[in-house]
Amino acid sequence: MEGIAITLMGGAIFMHSLRLLGIFSEDRAVGALMAALAAGLLLSLTFEPQLLGTQGTNPIQRLAEVTVMKSLIVMWAIYAAAVAAQVVWDLDERAIGFYSVGLVAASGAAFIYYIAIMIDTYTSVMLEFTIVAVALVLVAVLLIALMAVPVNAMRGATGWAMLSLSIIVAAIGLAMYTTIIAFS
Repeated sequence: MEGIAITLMGGAIFMHSLRLLGIFSEDRAVGALMAALAAGLLLSLTFEPQLLGTQGTNPIQRLAEVTVMKSLIVMWAIYAAAVAAQVVWDLDERAIGFYSVGLVAASGAAFIYYIAIMIDTYTSVMLEFTIVAVALVLVAVLLIALMAVPVNAMRGATGWAMLSLSIIVAAIGLAMYTTIIAFS
């Protein structure tokens, strides 16, 4: 579940960054791909956890790990669906900027949770989840800065930063999915 979901989150950020950079000339294609990524994120909730909730003896901690990840998946699926709706129907971008406040809160809470677990019991998996959560927080902050208070001069810088962060997020997701990253 986690590897697939994180890869899809990276894909959604990648698609949005390409649109911000002006590489896609057809908004309907971006909308269709973002809608598919949103559906894929929601579909990933039905899969069994691959890494989270499989270690340790405390059942509450195992459940909390999975619940935090599922909340991140839902929040970023809504983001992908919102971007799809915005580009297909040519809606105002500020709604995505204001929704990004919730993304910062959810991703920040995940970061705090995963870093607390990592400090308590260091595992390479918690390090990777912490890196992903930091990247997601940065993307959401950039979206707030660009879209909630439209500053068009930031469009290119935000697009390139999101592109770079999306590659990091997707690479970590692929590494999880291919079991390169596993509990050590």
